[in-house]
Amino acid sequence: MQSITFECEVITPMFLAGADGVTPELRPPSIKGALRFWWRALNGHLPLEELKKMEGEIFGDTSQRSKVIIHRDSKEMETVKKYKLIAHKGGITESFDIGQTFRVT
Repeated sequence: MQSITFECEVITPMFLAGADGVTPELRPPSIKGALRFWWRALNGHLPLEELKKMEGEIFGDTSQRSKVIIHRDSKEMETVKKYKLIAHKGGITESFDIGQTFRVT
Protein backbone atom coordinates (compact mmCIF):
# COMPACT_ATOMS: atom_id res chain seq x y z
CA MET A 1 0.00 0.00 0.00
CA GLN A 2 1.30 3.45 -0.90
CA SER A 3 1.18 6.17 1.77
CA ILE A 4 1.59 9.95 1.54
CA THR A 5 1.69 12.27 4.55
CA PHE A 6 0.91 15.96 4.31
CA GLU A 7 1.72 18.60 6.93
CA CYS A 8 -1.14 21.09 6.61
CA GLU A 9 -1.53 24.62 7.98
CA VAL A 10 -4.76 26.54 8.35
CA ILE A 11 -4.29 29.73 6.29
CA THR A 12 -7.89 31.02 6.43
CA PRO A 13 -10.52 30.35 9.10
CA MET A 14 -11.62 26.73 8.63
CA PHE A 15 -15.34 26.20 9.16
CA LEU A 16 -16.11 22.51 9.81
CA ALA A 17 -18.64 21.01 12.19
CA GLY A 18 -18.95 17.67 13.92
CA ALA A 19 -22.00 15.50 14.48
CA ASP A 20 -23.89 18.22 16.36
CA GLY A 21 -23.53 20.64 13.42
CA VAL A 22 -22.05 23.36 15.65
CA THR A 23 -18.80 22.26 17.34
CA PRO A 24 -15.74 22.61 15.09
CA GLU A 25 -14.28 19.18 14.32
CA LEU A 26 -11.81 18.04 11.63
CA ARG A 27 -12.66 14.46 10.64
CA PRO A 28 -11.28 12.22 7.87
CA PRO A 29 -14.67 12.08 6.05
CA SER A 30 -14.57 15.89 5.69
CA ILE A 31 -11.09 15.73 4.18
CA LYS A 32 -12.11 12.90 1.85
CA GLY A 33 -15.20 14.87 0.80
CA ALA A 34 -13.01 17.84 -0.12
CA LEU A 35 -10.68 15.59 -2.13
CA ARG A 36 -13.67 14.08 -3.95
CA PHE A 37 -15.06 17.57 -4.70
CA TRP A 38 -11.76 18.76 -6.19
CA TRP A 39 -11.32 15.51 -8.14
CA ARG A 40 -14.73 16.12 -9.75
CA ALA A 41 -13.85 19.77 -10.44
CA LEU A 42 -10.62 18.82 -12.17
CA ASN A 43 -12.28 16.07 -14.21
CA GLY A 44 -15.52 17.85 -15.09
CA HIS A 45 -14.63 17.68 -18.77
CA LEU A 46 -15.30 13.93 -18.82
CA PRO A 47 -18.63 12.50 -19.99
CA LEU A 48 -20.91 11.94 -16.97
CA GLU A 49 -20.87 8.13 -17.11
CA GLU A 50 -17.07 8.01 -17.37
CA LEU A 51 -16.76 10.55 -14.54
CA LYS A 52 -18.99 8.41 -12.28
CA LYS A 53 -17.12 5.21 -13.18
CA MET A 54 -13.67 6.68 -12.50
CA GLU A 55 -14.80 8.42 -9.31
CA GLY A 56 -16.28 5.14 -8.04
CA GLU A 57 -13.04 3.28 -8.78
CA ILE A 58 -11.04 5.78 -6.72
CA PHE A 59 -13.39 6.92 -3.94
CA GLY A 60 -15.78 3.97 -3.84
CA ASP A 61 -19.45 3.63 -4.64
CA THR A 62 -22.32 1.28 -3.79
CA SER A 63 -20.54 -1.66 -5.43
CA GLN A 64 -16.95 -1.26 -4.16
CA ARG A 65 -14.85 0.20 -1.34
CA SER A 66 -12.78 3.33 -1.64
CA LYS A 67 -9.10 2.97 -2.50
CA VAL A 68 -8.45 6.17 -0.51
CA ILE A 69 -8.07 5.76 3.26
CA ILE A 70 -7.50 8.93 5.26
CA HIS A 71 -6.02 9.25 8.74
CA ARG A 72 -5.57 12.50 10.62
CA ASP A 73 -3.05 12.86 13.44
CA SER A 74 -4.54 12.58 16.90
CA LYS A 75 -3.30 16.06 17.87
CA GLU A 76 -6.29 18.14 18.77
CA MET A 77 -6.78 21.47 17.06
CA GLU A 78 -6.71 23.80 20.05
CA THR A 79 -7.66 27.28 19.00
CA VAL A 80 -11.25 27.93 18.09
CA LYS A 81 -12.16 31.48 17.20
CA LYS A 82 -15.42 33.13 16.20
CA TYR A 83 -15.56 34.61 12.70
CA LYS A 84 -18.29 35.78 10.39
CA LEU A 85 -19.03 32.88 8.07
CA ILE A 86 -20.03 35.33 5.34
CA ALA A 87 -18.26 38.68 5.71
CA HIS A 88 -21.18 40.86 4.59
CA LYS A 89 -23.80 39.07 6.74
CA GLY A 90 -24.30 39.04 10.49
CA GLY A 91 -23.89 35.41 11.59
CA ILE A 92 -20.81 34.56 13.66
CA THR A 93 -19.61 30.95 13.75
CA GLU A 94 -16.77 29.14 15.51
CA SER A 95 -13.91 27.97 13.30
CA PHE A 96 -10.39 26.63 13.53
CA ASP A 97 -8.09 29.63 13.69
CA ILE A 98 -5.29 30.57 11.31
CA GLY A 99 -1.80 29.16 11.95
CA GLN A 100 -2.72 25.74 13.35
CA THR A 101 -1.14 22.66 11.81
CA PHE A 102 -2.23 19.05 11.41
CA ARG A 103 -1.09 15.94 9.52
CA VAL A 104 -3.09 13.95 7.04
CA THR A 105 -1.93 10.52 5.79
